[in-house]
Amino acid sequence: MREQRFTEQTIVDYDNEMRRHLTSTIQRLVRVAPRDTTAFRTLEKLAQEVWELDGRVASQAAGYWTNPNDARARISSMLVESYELERGLPHRIVGVLQPHNGTRAVETAAQDDAVSRA
Repeated sequence: MREQRFTEQTIVDYDNEMRRHLTSTIQRLVRVAPRDTTAFRTLEKLAQEVWELDGRVASQAAGYWTNPNDARARISSMLVESYELERGLPHRIVGVLQPHNGTRAVETAAQDDAVSRA
């Protein structure tokens, strides 16, 4: 990872973005849970995979202040894993969105979210 592309601000921005995603994901999981417990459990496992990877990235980023080049190298080594997870998530999520008992719990939760923002 090139030095000019990975700075202290990169770490701060990443952390802030992940906090927003965490909050949003939890809100949506809470909306899905009462509608479809199977979808909830599956989506929660997917979210936990993302959060686990995020935790490992954060752990590596913490070393930035003592050894920036080492932190860059360690985070760079995680890029392939990160991209693979990111590319696979849509297909895995679509599998969860398949109708269960004639309804799509996640779709219903997304509609509720859109209505609540209106």
